[in-house]
Amino acid sequence: MIYYSHVNEDNRVERKIMQERAYTTLYTVAGSGERVIALLDHPTLKTVHLLDNNWEALYLCELKITALTHLSAEAYLGFVGFYPDAGSRWAQFYTLQPFLSDNCWQYWVEKKHTIKKGICFCGHFEQFLQRANPFLRFFLGRNFYQCFSTPKADWKYFPAFRWQLVKMLFSFRLTYKMLGMKDTAFISNDADLKTIPAALQKSLDMDTARESCLFHLVFNGNLDKMPEAFLPPSFQQPVLQRIKTALRQDQLKVIYHYGDALSLLETFHYEPMASRFFSFSDLLSFANMDYMDTLIKLVTRIKNGSNTLVFRAFVRNRLKKDQIIGLQHKYGKVVDLTAEERTHFYQVFEVNI
Repeated sequence: MIYYSHVNEDNRVERKIMQERAYTTLYTVAGSGERVIALLDHPTLKTVHLLDNNWEALYLCELKITALTHLSAEAYLGFVGFYPDAGSRWAQFYTLQPFLSDNCWQYWVEKKHTIKKGICFCGHFEQFLQRANPFLRFFLGRNFYQCFSTPKADWKYFPAFRWQLVKMLFSFRLTYKMLGMKDTAFISNDADLKTIPAALQKSLDMDTARESCLFHLVFNGNLDKMPEAFLPPSFQQPVLQRIKTALRQDQLKVIYHYGDALSLLETFHYEPMASRFFSFSDLLSFANMDYMDTLIKLVTRIKNGSNTLVFRAFVRNRLKKDQIIGLQHKYGKVVDLTAEERTHFYQVFEVNI
């Protein structure tokens, strides 16, 4: 199953951290590929290792990166689904066959409907939103949607009572199950689902709904109405053009690895004097804090260079204050970057080793 296929986090946070230093190597969980792409235009980056224990996630990343390499930036955005009316996706897909691995090609050639619709909308989370979105539009009504275009001080007839009901529904596990959600990140017994309505409310309180990619996806179903200044980097044409140039000129090597992140990292050969960036995103939706602690400990053993590690927590295994202090005692300074995450859904932590 592809869990996510669109932007599901504010990946500008990792991007900002990475831009502060000259990194040569990136080790990252593949996910939907959007966070990966957001980091690929780093000027000193040479090698990217994509890790995932889900073949489908790796195939999604391979298709996106291959499409970006061989299509124009504008055509790429149409192909993946950012432009909703692109009509030549299937024909574009066939031009990519010589550049895709056999397994990746075989996976996608059997998904013509998915390709024609735009691969950004093929994930389980995006399909869940497609089922939820019509209900939200009907129930909340048009006065709710002024939050995307009108300053909060000027809102008129905001549906406050209906909004409270929607927030309450988003805090119940049954709501997600009834709408077909099967991702354990949402429906497991230890998922703190109140985090989700709290994040949505914070966007309204701060009058920043138009700046949040997840707020747009939840209530609009796409990023069509998102102001260009706030678009995720992976949908900004100048960023994509820089990445395309680096890929076409062989300045950037992307390697795909199937397997558990911890097991893979134990087997890699690490070049001496390299500056390494580890982006583990939301592994805590699938593994506990003991697993993450072991990952960090492994990175501390990688010598001959510098290492920066960033990880997130969504609704499972969110870190409490004493856990953060415990990490600081073990590994030195742990920077809590949660306040910089514009969707307000995630905790984000940086560890420099």
